[in-house]
Amino acid sequence: MDNPEIERVAETHYMIRPVLKRALASQVLMPEGKKIFPDCSTYWDVWTKRLSDRFFDMGTLIRAAASVETSLRDYYVLKKGYQNLTQLRRDPQYKQNVFQRIMPWNGSDGAIPLVRTVGVDLTTLSELPTLQELMLHRHLYAHNLGVIDDQYIERLKQLTHRDLLADPAISNSYPAQDVVWFEPLGRIDNFIAAVRAFFRKLP
Repeated sequence: MDNPEIERVAETHYMIRPVLKRALASQVLMPEGKKIFPDCSTYWDVWTKRLSDRFFDMGTLIRAAASVETSLRDYYVLKKGYQNLTQLRRDPQYKQNVFQRIMPWNGSDGAIPLVRTVGVDLTTLSELPTLQELMLHRHLYAHNLGVIDDQYIERLKQLTHRDLLADPAISNSYPAQDVVWFEPLGRIDNFIAAVRAFFRKLP
């Protein structure tokens, strides 16, 4: 199955972002600008120093995760033979936002058992754990701007066996201070590839 939205996400990540970087890097700061940002010589330097590139990438990751939800919905609609979303909403098994609930802790209230009713077991697809991690990061960035909390730490450990509190750079600050975790943004390439492969495997 095609996932058109992940291709738009890929366009943003692989084409628009590099163009934006080149444009900002070509904008040399005037003396007045260098007084305000003494360690910067271009506007790209300013942008990255202020972490704006990270927040730009957060939007890309959130869109990648949203493509999982909407494409799972469209796949279910296709398998059920529905002609439109009105018919989906009349489905007694359908619940709002169900297609973003692909986590192990969602149990019977999630997308995995719902899609199983049309004869497809999503847990057999090797990319599912990566998509689950993507959805976890989406929640962190969409609802908390990347600031970790106890629930995120515990659920990341459950999904990936990674304990953020084992990292002194985090445990020395958390929970006394807000800690913004940007590391997943460096793996957007992997998430895009996993989403593509996952949907191409759907029968």
